[in-house]
Amino acid sequence: MKQEIVKCVGINEDGYAILQPKIRAFVRMLPGEIGTVEFEGKEGRLVKIENPSPERIVSKCPVFDQCGGCTFHHWDMVKQLEFKKTTVKNLFSFVKAPIEEVLPCEVDHHYRTKNQMVVFANKKKQSTLGMYRPYSHQAVAVTACYIQDTLANGVFGHIQMLLRDFKVEPYDEDSKRGIMRHVLIKVGYQTNQVMVVFVMAEPDFKGRKIMFAKLIEKFPQVKTIIIDVNTRSSSAVLSGKQKTYVGNGYIEDKLLGYTFKISASSFFQVNPRQTEKLYGKAIEYAQLTGNERVLDVYSGTGTIGILLSKKAKEVVCVESNRWAVEDAKVNAQLNKINNVKMVLADATEYMIRAAEQGLTFDVVVMDPPRSGATPEFLNALKQLNPKRIVYISCEPKTQADDVKQLISDYQVTKIQPVDMFPYTRHVESITLLSLKTA
Repeated sequence: MKQEIVKCVGINEDGYAILQPKIRAFVRMLPGEIGTVEFEGKEGRLVKIENPSPERIVSKCPVFDQCGGCTFHHWDMVKQLEFKKTTVKNLFSFVKAPIEEVLPCEVDHHYRTKNQMVVFANKKKQSTLGMYRPYSHQAVAVTACYIQDTLANGVFGHIQMLLRDFKVEPYDEDSKRGIMRHVLIKVGYQTNQVMVVFVMAEPDFKGRKIMFAKLIEKFPQVKTIIIDVNTRSSSAVLSGKQKTYVGNGYIEDKLLGYTFKISASSFFQVNPRQTEKLYGKAIEYAQLTGNERVLDVYSGTGTIGILLSKKAKEVVCVESNRWAVEDAKVNAQLNKINNVKMVLADATEYMIRAAEQGLTFDVVVMDPPRSGATPEFLNALKQLNPKRIVYISCEPKTQADDVKQLISDYQVTKIQPVDMFPYTRHVESITLLSLKTA
């Protein structure tokens, strides 16, 4: 291992310290700090800080220095929000629209309702739950995550004990031996219902029935248990090859007064408290009067489309994930919504067909994956020619790239950053684009 004295001269858009002299090691330093770093390749350890920044705080997470789940447990929250606003502002420097102050998350701990941990063997060869280290596929034991739901933390801890009691062998990617790979837990914030998904290399294991019974005995909030069989060597946790052993295979939660079905493979925002702020702002940007036809693309389980339906004439939700569409249909029924249509289709193909058929939409709401939209999608969107586009993004960098392709026809009028994930570098962004008039 090498040692070097370095100075932190800034934080990059990924939340990592920019060091001089330039080394690739991942360390958690703040601007202006000088410290000694011990490193090898991308693995780095901060040995000593000579002049701690006044912005530095003491982390409340016991494994922050080892775990790659969070980025900013050492940084004052006000500075985190400033960083996130600056990130969005720099990415959208090509537009004149002002960047609003970041909507803060009032509860910045134990906010995640979707949580997953890797299962690995500790030094005693026992099944252990944890997270990956930064820049690494090596796991570190995590007994209670500071940003994960408190109930989920308790269930994780009990599952670890059960895996050891029942001698369930963790899966080893190198030898391809073992069974258990990951544990995924989803919690209904309003309902307190819990889903547990065991991601395994095999479809069953000895003692499963008794183990599941003991889990529910300890945590009756567990309403459904699923096994997902994943034999692939990829970063994807779920394979989609699932069998439900307890319950109906889903849980329910409430958002802005509406009830939503949440299954293992379908997307649902992981910070419900902040999601209400996020979607509330999106509804405000849509400027609905009750007469508009709205298209919701990348619609997932129909969450935003259903929330918009109260103020719209009609909402069409388009999603390519069949599990999500099935959930969306159930969600519309649960909430007795009659003016929302759920469509299983590729969003680009749907918009091309709609434009060719002369269908019109006043507002398009889009919430694409982190990678953003494709050029084909953006061209189809311009062809559809809605009056307003409400673009929700979990990755402002790709959102800004997409907006650059739209500003030939649209003007950016509002940009609202939202802090959905405190202590991480991530920031959600809502951008309102209005059709230019001749």
